[in-house]
Formats: sequence, structure tokens, C-alpha cells
Amino acid sequence: MQIKRNYNEPFFRERLLRKRKRQMAWRRNLIFLLLVLLGGALLIATQPGLVMQATYKILGIEATPTPLPSTLATQAQEYFYQGDLQKAKELLARAVEQRPDNIDYLYEYGMILLDLDESDAALAVAEQISEVDSNDVRGYALRARSLVWLDQAAAAVPVARAGLQINPNFAPLYEVLSWAYTATSDWQQGVDYGQLAVEADPGNVRAYWAYSNAMATVGETGEAMRLLEEAIRVHPYYLAPYFQLASLYLAVSRDQEAIDLYNRIIGLEPRNSRAMLRLCQAYLKVGEFQRALGMCQDAVDNDPGDIRNQFQLAMLLYDNLDFQGALDAFEACYELDQSLLGCHYRMALSYYYVAREAVQVCQTNPTDPLCETVYLTQGCQMAWDTLEDSLIMAQAQDSDQTDIDNIRAGLDAVIRDPYCTGVNGNLPFVSTPTPEAIATEEAPST
Repeated sequence: MQIKRNYNEPFFRERLLRKRKRQMAWRRNLIFLLLVLLGGALLIATQPGLVMQATYKILGIEATPTPLPSTLATQAQEYFYQGDLQKAKELLARAVEQRPDNIDYLYEYGMILLDLDESDAALAVAEQISEVDSNDVRGYALRARSLVWLDQAAAAVPVARAGLQINPNFAPLYEVLSWAYTATSDWQQGVDYGQLAVEADPGNVRAYWAYSNAMATVGETGEAMRLLEEAIRVHPYYLAPYFQLASLYLAVSRDQEAIDLYNRIIGLEPRNSRAMLRLCQAYLKVGEFQRALGMCQDAVDNDPGDIRNQFQLAMLLYDNLDFQGALDAFEACYELDQSLLGCHYRMALSYYYVAREAVQVCQTNPTDPLCETVYLTQGCQMAWDTLEDSLIMAQAQDSDQTDIDNIRAGLDAVIRDPYCTGVNGNLPFVSTPTPEAIATEEAPST
């Protein structure tokens, strides 16, 4: 029997159909796989925390949940009102790291940086805000305030005024204009904008601070103190108004109230070396030398890197004729800033007095520890060389004549002192105060 072929149908039709079905299934599977991969990539990019949590769960690892930026910002605000600015800064930095485009977080972070005197960093944050939204008024306010803190008040005025064109009701712009105009001696505008800042936001401690600064500058001390007292009531843990109020108390001889206020600051922040230094100076003002000395030592112990602390402690020891202690502090001061004339030439004079003490002591007691120090044999020469450098520095800096006279007197004392025989130097200098007068001169304000 012969089978006839139907030439109207493809010979391999069924095989072709099966092949096409396999190809269509493969394409569907490939498209599905691509969609799964794209979805996974999108999930990882937008919700990395959830992905990590799921991964840890599969692997049986206990994961510590990562706080959301909003949670970090809320906690930072709480720390700010508790007075812990450093902790607030750390949390806001983490929030900004997670959401670098969030202006709420950026602005609060920048303001905290200014409170911590990190003005350059705050200015960089202001620029970051402008990159996110050049028309956001908070970028203008933060930039202007940073410029004021960087002693560029004149440059801050047009920035703040440009911000007012965008939002004339934003209180921090009034506040920064008060600071800026006061710093540029436009006192009436400083006062006017300070008042506007308080009226626009009566719950803002920084507004009261700015307004009080303007009022104190124009001699309205009583009103300035009232505003600072109100600032402390609004935010009892914000320390800047405490310092300004205590300073005003000292200026009007309400010394005990100033001392109480500095002690209150230390109660709120026990390691605040700035308050310790100010308390040291307040005790010195009322004649309580030993308390002043102890508080200055505490300031140095808590922040040895602050040159003001080292200098004030050195001056107290110097005035108390503790020349070895003064020398140690002046050397630390000099290491922190070699251009500070007060540290430099008093360090030289301390070399002289320690050398003189060593010679006198060792003549009667050769076993004294001073006899094994370099000051016995080289102290006078060290004093001479350092005083010569100080004189050159003083003349280059166009320093006060009193400092120049004291340096010359020190050179005169060294070259003429019989305890300092063998000093290699000439004496083209005019003698003025006696060495004893130099030793007991009062410490300058820092």
C-alpha cells in the first residue's frame, strides 16, 4: 500500500510547533528572571536595611536594627534640649549620612556645628543645602550665621537679606542680622533685628541671645541681663547665655552671682573647661587666689590643648613666684602657639628665674634635684637666647611698648646678674623695670 504525501502541509510541522513552544517558554522564563533581578536590585538600593535583616534571619544571625534617620533626628533634638550638643551632633551626622538630601537634618546639623564652634564645617553644610535646593531659606540663614562666626559679618548681611526676599517671616534670618549688624557697628539695626527675632519666635533661645548681645553692646546692660535670664528660662541647658550673663554680672560687680552662675554651668557640664577658666578669673577678681589657682589647674587638666587655660595657669604660678611650675605651663603654651608673645617672653624669664634658683640652692645643697637640671648650667643662656627671639618677635608684631620694655629689662637682668656669668650676649638694650617688678606683673586678660 502506498502512502501519499500531502504537499499542502509541512513535513515537520509538529516538530516545528514543539520547537517554537520551547523557545517561547525559554523567553518567558528569561523575562521573568530579569524582572526578579531588577526587582531585587531595586529593593537593595531602596531598602538595604530590610534586605540585611532578611539575610541575617536566613543565616540565623541576630541583627541590631539600624535606626531610621527620622529616629536619629528626634533623639538628637532631645539631646539638644538636655544640653548634650556633642551627642546631638553625632546623631545628626548619622542622619545626614543616610539622607544627605534632607534639608531638615542638614540645617539642624549645621546649627549644632555652630554651637560647637565648628564654623567651617557649618559653612560646608550650608553649601550642601544650597546644592539640594538653592531657594531654601535655611541655606541662607546657615550660611550667614557661619560667616558671622567666621568673623565675616559684613559678608553675612547680603546673604541674610537675600534670604528675607525668599521668606520674610523666617526668624533665624532676623537673629543672624542682629549679630551681623552689631558686629559691623550698625548698632541700631542690630537692636531692631534682635527684637524682631524674639517677636517672630519667642521660644527660640538663640534669638534672645542675639538680642541681648545687641543690647549689651549699646550699653543697655540691665535689659541685656533680663533677656539672658529669659533665654535661660526658655532653654535651661543651653550654655551660651550663661556665659554672657556671668560676664555682665562681673562687669557690674555682681561678682558672687557670676561665680554662682559659673558653678551652675559646671554642675550642668562637669568637664566644661571654659567655665573653669572663667571661674578661675572670677575668683582672681575677688582676691581668692588659691581658689583661682585650683580652678585654673582644673581647666588645664580637663583641656590641656586650650592655650587660654595654659596661659592663665602659667600667669598665676608666675605671679606666685612658682617659676618652675610657671615654666612648665609656659612651655606647654608655647608648644600650642609659638607666635604668642606673652607665652614666649615669659617662658624666657622663667628660664632665668629657675636658673637663678638652681644656682642659689646648689651652693648650699648640692644634692637638691635642681642641681641635676639643665637650668643650672644652661638656664641663663636659654633665657638670653629666648628673650632675644622675643624682642625680634615683638618688634615684628608691633607689640605693646610695655611688653618690649619687659623683654629689654629681662635681657638687662640676665647679662648683669652675677649668677649668670658666661652668658654669650651683648647689651644694646635700655633697662626699664626691675626683674622683681617683672615677676609680679598682673596676668593679662585672655
